[in-house]
Amino acid sequence: MTDLLIQSPHLPSAAVEAFKVGCIARRVQRELNSARLVEIQDDADTRKVAAALSAYWKCDAAFVAPGLRLSDFRLLALDMDSTLLTIETLDEVAAHAGMGAEVAAITEAARRGDIADYKDSLRRRVAMLAGADAGLLLRVYQEKMGLNPGAEQLLSPAARRG
Repeated sequence: MTDLLIQSPHLPSAAVEAFKVGCIARRVQRELNSARLVEIQDDADTRKVAAALSAYWKCDAAFVAPGLRLSDFRLLALDMDSTLLTIETLDEVAAHAGMGAEVAAITEAARRGDIADYKDSLRRRVAMLAGADAGLLLRVYQEKMGLNPGAEQLLSPAARRG
């Protein structure tokens, strides 16, 4: 048995009920924008149902060991560029360095899967910036960088919880 956490900025009660029925949860612990489905089966069928419901209700779903709480974790790992941040940082630095089109082309090729190795893609983009003024990073930060919607709601509670 395992637990399933679901969350969304706007998690309707109907979504929670659909997960409860579809995943056959023993009980549900509800919070404002999240719910924990307690003691569900951890099998391929349940995972398929959870994935389908997650896509339908546009919410995040994660299987977690029973009893684990958010406060048990001390690491938040996520993609930064165009996920947490509104920009592709290397692309913006490259644009200020006069290499924008070239670096953006590599970024796009990696996104399409034409460059399968992320490390290779990153090395190529960083190599193109060799010799660029490090002050460009500060300029991009001050002029271009912003958080995507929902980022503050993710980061503030995470920071409070350590």
